[in-house]
Amino acid sequence: MWFWTKEVLQSWKKHMAFLKQTKEKEPRDLSAPKRSTGFDLVVAPHISEKASLLAASSGGAQYVFKVSLRATKLLLKKAISDHYNVKVLSVRVLRTEGKMRRRGAAVGHKPGFKKAIITLEAGQTIPEF
Repeated sequence: MWFWTKEVLQSWKKHMAFLKQTKEKEPRDLSAPKRSTGFDLVVAPHISEKASLLAASSGGAQYVFKVSLRATKLLLKKAISDHYNVKVLSVRVLRTEGKMRRRGAAVGHKPGFKKAIITLEAGQTIPEF
């Protein structure tokens, strides 16, 4: 049978006082959060054979970007149009699943990613491509 001894009670009180000190937090900053332009959602241009064929078949009006997993169509449309000064007609978003990889008996997993196909108004281009 276990009893609370004087030493156990003292150590318990010290422990509880320590926990109380660590739980006290500094007051939160309630000022308006810093707004970004949204272009931080765009990770990189996605250069592939399929993306090149897509751009060629559309007359250079479609571009493919790797984007953040938290990016939405509306945020991407605003970010691309603001950053490149172009008019975006449509945004199509797809998410690729990660692939399994093996090296001998070890099994690994490549991470998936999200990409966006951006369609611009006729005659407009993005100079970085």
